[in-house]
Amino acid sequence: MLITPLPVNKSINFNFNPDLRGLSPLQCMDQVVKYCGAVGLRVILDRHSSLADNGWKESLWFIPNDPYYTENQFIQDWQMLAQRYAGTTVIGADLWNDPKPPLSAWGWVGPNTRDWRIAAQTAGNAILAVNSQWLIFVEGLGTNGWPGSDLTYVQSNPVVLSMPSQLVYSVHELSQDAYNQTWFFDPTYPTNLRALWRSRWGYLAENAKSPIFVGCFGTFFVNAVKDDQWLTQLVNYMNGQFTSDGVSDLKAGQMGLSWSVGLQDIGFS
Repeated sequence: MLITPLPVNKSINFNFNPDLRGLSPLQCMDQVVKYCGAVGLRVILDRHSSLADNGWKESLWFIPNDPYYTENQFIQDWQMLAQRYAGTTVIGADLWNDPKPPLSAWGWVGPNTRDWRIAAQTAGNAILAVNSQWLIFVEGLGTNGWPGSDLTYVQSNPVVLSMPSQLVYSVHELSQDAYNQTWFFDPTYPTNLRALWRSRWGYLAENAKSPIFVGCFGTFFVNAVKDDQWLTQLVNYMNGQFTSDGVSDLKAGQMGLSWSVGLQDIGFS
């Protein structure tokens, strides 16, 4: 939907954004990038879905049997954006939001399953061929209704880019408000969370194997006590407290994990 020449006629409040009236989606994004650059914000572009607002219905980074939204088009779109925003405040591409099993897999393929690791590797290298400055963000698979949070497969099947220094693995971590995962009901909660995060993705950061970007985290504080415990534990972990002793485990000069908060837009129409 991004490259349609038709002007955006919904999802924008033109009372607050009159300068976006009549612009195409790509032209609107140009204006957002321009503004972010003016106020000193860095931008990571993220592909949420092929069709507009269709992310939860799309398990793959392309639409099977669709004549337009092919895997090749997925790569071409990213290359176009990498060239368009080269030298701007845009620093990278989060290739695909919330890869979803069982159709998305990591390190193997089946009759109806595609290897997200290979797809990310192919797309990432194609982007770097036209813009070597961008970072390539690769999200983990979802598990038990928990999208984008599992990077255990990286241990045996890492993404290999032509420029390894540009690779960043990304995860999403959400509170119980999003899904009643079993670990929220463990009798040792919340002290069990560090071991959980370490096993799924934190080991990459703790062992300095690869940069980790917590691309989305947040809570609605539906359960104020438990959600506050979860958030406190996660923030401490991202800041380098990999154990529960309250002391940072980061080496001198080493920084904690990078992150981005997930926001719920209210009345954004």
